[in-house]
Amino acid sequence: MPAIGGTALDKALLPVADKFIKTFGTTAKFTHKKFSSYNATTGAVTASDKNLDIKCIIETSNRTQNDTGLVNIAKTITVASKSFEQAPEEGDIVKILSVVYVVGSVVENFSGESVATYTLGLTK
Repeated sequence: MPAIGGTALDKALLPVADKFIKTFGTTAKFTHKKFSSYNATTGAVTASDKNLDIKCIIETSNRTQNDTGLVNIAKTITVASKSFEQAPEEGDIVKILSVVYVVGSVVENFSGESVATYTLGLTK
């Protein structure tokens, strides 16, 4: 069992994933819909949207149409965990090339005991 914080290999792989995605990824706008902050002085918790510029790898893109003619567009993207202060959640927003998607699923991909990347399922 690796020590807390992971093995040396785990620690080495985290920046590799981050660098690969930043180098070869597509630029996107990410909005945390329920970002909250805590003021230690006043004890107040405030909730607001938090916007980030991220790089992502587009894994899959699907376009389907049902019997009524409604078109559904879905994508799966991978984002380095270092891109986020707070883990992405269902309901967050991703904008890629002026198209807005809603995060429908979040999968954590681990390197040892640390999250290296997130795979996000997006729907339009």
